[in-house]
Amino acid sequence: MRLSLSSESAGFARNRALEAMLDKLAERESDRQAARRIDEVMARVRNGEEKTYTAKEFAEQMRVEGYDI
Repeated sequence: MRLSLSSESAGFARNRALEAMLDKLAERESDRQAARRIDEVMARVRNGEEKTYTAKEFAEQMRVEGYDI
């Protein structure tokens, strides 16, 4: 019985470690997507295709689009 509880506990620990790694990867991907979106908007602003934003306006626009800024 001890062996199976120990094995089960080790399995749970591995699962928690994997979940933490996946959370970090998801966060990094979200950061990459936000950076890509910022680059796209800035390129349009530089080309005159989109209005110039204040930092506050831009942050609000990103929040509306679902980014955590």
